Amino acid sequence: MMEEEELEFVEELEAVLQLTPEVQLAIEQVFPSQDPLDRADFNAVEYINTLFPTEQVKEITRDIKQLDHAKRHLTTSITTLNHLHMLAGGVDSLEAMTRRRQYGEVANLLQGVMNVLEHFHKYMGIPQIRQLSER
Repeated sequence: MMEEEELEFVEELEAVLQLTPEVQLAIEQVFPSQDPLDRADFNAVEYINTLFPTEQVKEITRDIKQLDHAKRHLTTSITTLNHLHMLAGGVDSLEAMTRRRQYGEVANLLQGVMNVLEHFHKYMGIPQIRQLSER
């Protein structure tokens, strides 16, 4: 019921807002305007398409995609560097604990280091990563 009332209200408003050509001409004479938004035959879609041609939208979209890829690669790089930092610190701590014969603490830390090391299987071709994993 509410939707029908709203629809009737909108139709009444549109009827009131439809100006006769004479009234429209009088308004244009009293308030001359070069603004396309003021024209009675203003078409919003056509106006936007003239401001932002399809090619420009495609270029912007392409640029956004490139930035999105760069962000994804940067995020991956930061995550990998963080894992590398944790791995190097963990290996150093394991070596120090082993020298001090703190085997209980070594056992606790070893599982965490092994979990971080799993992230580096695809990097085992890099000598420094391989050496770190062998330590």
